[in-house]
Amino acid sequence: MANVEVIKKFWNSFKMKFGITHDDYQAWAFGDTPEMANQLADLIVKGIKTATTSAYDLYEKDEPLPQVGEYNIILDGSSAPVAIIKTVVVEIVPFNEVTWEHAYHEGEGTRSPTGAVFTNPFSNRNMQKPVWNFITLGNVQDKRVAMSI
Repeated sequence: MANVEVIKKFWNSFKMKFGITHDDYQAWAFGDTPEMANQLADLIVKGIKTATTSAYDLYEKDEPLPQVGEYNIILDGSSAPVAIIKTVVVEIVPFNEVTWEHAYHEGEGTRSPTGAVFTNPFSNRNMQKPVWNFITLGNVQDKRVAMSI
């Protein structure tokens, strides 16, 4: 786990910069390896990855789904905070109904409508109904607040 004090300092800097008064956030890394965490965090910081997914079927019965307005601190592969994202839309969509627009905002692959195929990131777990989270980005290091759908 990342250094809690470093994460708190990162959050407090963001709060001051954007006038946020609460301390409701979660800190986590994308992917399941440090390399993937670095790659996806880099796409977030560059403003390329502006949407993400989580597998609906993996949520426990009483576990809350992502909620509009939530803040998340994105960690890199060494568990250092690199960005803060805010959930602005949550949709539950079967995998076969994922739009090209959402696949594009995931920020991975070629991002070309003729050459890109959005593959199910949960196929190894037989997930067919992911929760699609659309996010805006706020990076403490540069006042960028990237798109929303």
